[in-house]
Amino acid sequence: MIGASIALAFLFGLLTLVSYVDRLYQEIGKFLSRDFQDNIDAFEQIVEPRLGVTRERAALSMAILTQLVTAAIAAFAARPVASESQRASTSAICGRRSTLR
Repeated sequence: MIGASIALAFLFGLLTLVSYVDRLYQEIGKFLSRDFQDNIDAFEQIVEPRLGVTRERAALSMAILTQLVTAAIAAFAARPVASESQRASTSAICGRRSTLR
């Protein structure tokens, strides 16, 4: 249970980071407020060269990563519900068998 909580916290942090970078790539080339433009300029000068891929490939990767991390969070969130549902159906089946005997 603690491991799943840590994994969820990690995934939420990763989703925050990846979503922000995805948003930066979406906003590049638009007329923006000075604050946001400063963030884009810093990103282009500091972070983008370290990625080692083209801008188009990095933008696509961030968009896909956003979707994958969201799906992973949904899978972790659904896991307890699915296990509870399985336990309930197993106990219902076992209960029916015991009445048949």
